[in-house]
Amino acid sequence: MTDSCQRVMLEYNCERGINLKHARLVRLAGLIDYITKVPGMNYQYYASKLGVSARTIRRDVDVLEEAYFPIERSAGIRFISKVKLPEVSFSYHEALSLMVALGELKRYAEFDGILEKVKEKVAATLPDRLSEIVQEIEKRVGIYPSTGKIAARVSDKFNSILSCILDNRSVKINYKSRKSGKTFWRKVDPYGIFFRRRGWYLVAYCHEVGKRITFRFSRILELEHMKKSFKLPADFDLDSYVMESWELMKGEPAEIEVKFSPRVGDLIIEAVFHEQEEKELLEDGSVLYKIRAQGWKEVFFWILSYGGDAEIISPKWIRDRAREEAEKMMKNYQN
Repeated sequence: MTDSCQRVMLEYNCERGINLKHARLVRLAGLIDYITKVPGMNYQYYASKLGVSARTIRRDVDVLEEAYFPIERSAGIRFISKVKLPEVSFSYHEALSLMVALGELKRYAEFDGILEKVKEKVAATLPDRLSEIVQEIEKRVGIYPSTGKIAARVSDKFNSILSCILDNRSVKINYKSRKSGKTFWRKVDPYGIFFRRRGWYLVAYCHEVGKRITFRFSRILELEHMKKSFKLPADFDLDSYVMESWELMKGEPAEIEVKFSPRVGDLIIEAVFHEQEEKELLEDGSVLYKIRAQGWKEVFFWILSYGGDAEIISPKWIRDRAREEAEKMMKNYQN
């Protein structure tokens, strides 16, 4: 090809690239206008209005989402930055419950001040006397399932993952392993999000491992939306998934039987440690405690925290592990 031909082809491709970018910008502007004026329609509707395929509109919506347009897809495509709700009236006890709940939720997540704004809007609708009572309750009532500052800044990941959950779309995450300290990319199907003890977690099907895994939000370094959609398994239930473990660990369920001494028996009886626990108060004040749960190590170390006031009865292999741990502790304290 001669130099003049190459120059002509280069100029043509540059001009074509500029025209394509211009056309896409015009189409995106048109799409924003249509979604604003006629929200809640499907991809095919907007495709017919703009003269392109539904697949193209899906890609365009992805671009808008990556540009931080607040888009909702679960019931048609719409912007959710400003949602006008019908007026709602609260009873005295309903208003108190809502304000206390909002205040407590702030302990577990920071959403760029959004919760505080919601509280302010609700408080503005309350009579002065009720508003004063709510403020006093906030000072005097607290829920502390764990210690220290437990609020996690999750808004940068939470909203992105939540949109994929609602739309049943896969996502790629760059995750840092706690054991190895290494980072790796994984393709996952996000099933649900939950808060447990000191952090937020993502439940997702990992394609590399071939099973459901729990990922800690603080270890998700980056994420990329994918165009591939998935079907949520009919047997998945977030509450069941979370509660089948003692805390977080998964694995084969273990049935553990423990005998607590009379010295701590009343503490064991009056507290609820797990939904599937069974307790029997014996005549001498000791307590026979039974639990079936995944993550036996978490149960094991909880039992050890009671020291000599707890004796593992069964299974034998966990009882043997307790003996080994006790022997290690004895060696640590011999000198």
